[in-house]
Amino acid sequence: MHSAIAPIPIDLIPSWLDVLAVWATVGAALVAAVTGVLIWLQILQTKRSVDATEQTLTLAREEQEQNRELIANARKSRIDAELPKILVWIHTQTRKAHDLGVRSASGAPRPLTELPAGKIWSLPDDGASELFISLTVAVSNDGPRRARVTLATSNNSFLLSENEQVISVGEETLIEVRRKYTIEDWAAMSSEVGTRSIQDVLTLTYVHQGTEGAIERWVVRQSGSPLVPVPGRQNCWQLGPFAARRGPLTSLTAEVEMPHRDYYSSMSDLTVLV
Repeated sequence: MHSAIAPIPIDLIPSWLDVLAVWATVGAALVAAVTGVLIWLQILQTKRSVDATEQTLTLAREEQEQNRELIANARKSRIDAELPKILVWIHTQTRKAHDLGVRSASGAPRPLTELPAGKIWSLPDDGASELFISLTVAVSNDGPRRARVTLATSNNSFLLSENEQVISVGEETLIEVRRKYTIEDWAAMSSEVGTRSIQDVLTLTYVHQGTEGAIERWVVRQSGSPLVPVPGRQNCWQLGPFAARRGPLTSLTAEVEMPHRDYYSSMSDLTVLV
């Protein structure tokens, strides 16, 4: 005989309210999931929109910067066309030197004369003696206008001429710079290798006035020393083979750095043109 299936107690059969509650819970979960997906999609879309906007702004800023540079370069080119074409170079380094002071008894500048051949200084006896040397710089102007330049010396250098020079178009001017150090200092610079023996000697400045303008600077540098050790004699020094014209030297060298030019959109308050 087959056993009879036991009936399900009535209290275990879910009522329609229970079924409805379950479906309500499932529906709420589905709605929450769909809402989350929609929110995520909205966030993604917003991020893409923001990224696109930032990219557009970046491109706009880059284009604006390029336009600003083009405008600034055009203004600089216009200023360049108005500037006189100045050229500065080393004309002569001479071994003529003296240790007799700058001026004669009458007060006139004492000309440099070549020291006797074989002139020797010994340390420490002659360490305090002063030795003057000369460097001549050439400055030319190829136009289109005359140039008024200002000259400034440094590092024990000085001019015998005025510190302002007017150079007409097509003119070339020679500027003599003299340097003075003691024998002890010259000997120290001869022995050293490094930046101390490289010194700015002369700075030439041209200021182009106008609503817009520029300031151009040339720097003349000299390195080394006119003195070299006397072979076989300790603490003895003599003039080295540094006399030259526009060429490399053995113990004393001079060079003109490439000019540096600053541009200004307003010369009255020196507003930099960038």
